[in-house]
Amino acid sequence: MYDLYKEQCASNGKDCPSNWLYRDVFGETGLKFKLPYVDTCKTCDEFNIKSKYLNGEELELLTERNNIHKNMFDSAYRSKQEDKALLNTTPALKIIVFDLQQCLPTPDLKTNVVFYKRQLWTYNETIRDIGSKESYCYMWHEGLAGRGSNEIGSILYKHIMEKIPNSINHLITYSDTCAGQNRNINVAIMFMLAIQNHPTLQIIDQKFLVPGHTHLECDSDHSRIEKAKKLSDCEISIPIDWYNFVRNVRGKIPLKVVEMEMEHFKNFSALLSGTLIKRNIDENKDKINWLKISWLRYDKSFGIIQFKNSLDTEAPFRKLDIRKITGKTRSGKEPTNVSQVILPQAYNKPNPIDTEKKKDLLSLLPLIRPIYHPFYHGLKTKTKNTPKNNNDSSDDE
Repeated sequence: MYDLYKEQCASNGKDCPSNWLYRDVFGETGLKFKLPYVDTCKTCDEFNIKSKYLNGEELELLTERNNIHKNMFDSAYRSKQEDKALLNTTPALKIIVFDLQQCLPTPDLKTNVVFYKRQLWTYNETIRDIGSKESYCYMWHEGLAGRGSNEIGSILYKHIMEKIPNSINHLITYSDTCAGQNRNINVAIMFMLAIQNHPTLQIIDQKFLVPGHTHLECDSDHSRIEKAKKLSDCEISIPIDWYNFVRNVRGKIPLKVVEMEMEHFKNFSALLSGTLIKRNIDENKDKINWLKISWLRYDKSFGIIQFKNSLDTEAPFRKLDIRKITGKTRSGKEPTNVSQVILPQAYNKPNPIDTEKKKDLLSLLPLIRPIYHPFYHGLKTKTKNTPKNNNDSSDDE
């Protein structure tokens, strides 16, 4: 870092301070270095390995692909920085980033037998407001609801309707590219409904970083939680203990916990069997690959999704029309009265967990206080006829 700083000073024609002064000032920032031992990029790792033994034309092709990859994630981070800079001059703009934290095991025990047992997962979807520097942790557990696109969409919808003030007309979001949670038709429907029902929003831009290079500001909130837990002897027996623990994590930015209830989760996918229809071709009859989309835009035209496969502001948007064809208008598409759209609940009863998981949880009851036993006895389990949640995914595509 100091060598890079010296190069910058030289290029700007400025005198460079000594190494010890640089280290002293850098230490005051509170920033630290550590090796990126988790969540490394598959493409970059593959290049680092193969470049050691390939040569000739194969190495040239590999290097070319890697350079394209580097340009993509550099462009994505640059786009994010440019958007953040707009906050200084555009008061009607709001930028949020969001991500689902690694599942929190419940109960959280140190006994060695726990390693062989399936525990209940407590979830934390964190939304960081870049402008106001506020962090919201929307928390629930798998005995209440899953962690698919309807659940993530419900949290975002709740946040937009309750936390985005009426002075905002443009919302930009950044997230990773997880297809099961962030980049899919259900979340797109949610954004279309949100912009219709919010009093002042005119445009919502949903942008995605490049897989393997998806560092977001809310990741530091997750790191704070994990670090605080390692240093704490706090007892975590049931999900509400996690909620209270996160509330009390110290830091410059307080973590505001929102406890999700069953009625907060909506079924956005249900609209595809009524008002809207799922299509995989754009208005020019070209096929759409959702895994390649980098930017989705929503406006007041309900049922119309604009998208592009890059974050290049100069590149044109393509259009996806998911309104149903009825023949009632000249265009053949029926205009939708959003005020008449009924958004059904995602759950009418608690989300059942796997039978074997409940057996493991009950076997752990001797390790937690009796006052918490009724919670685990009351967990519902799946039957043979219980439908599988196909959206329950958390992997980057």
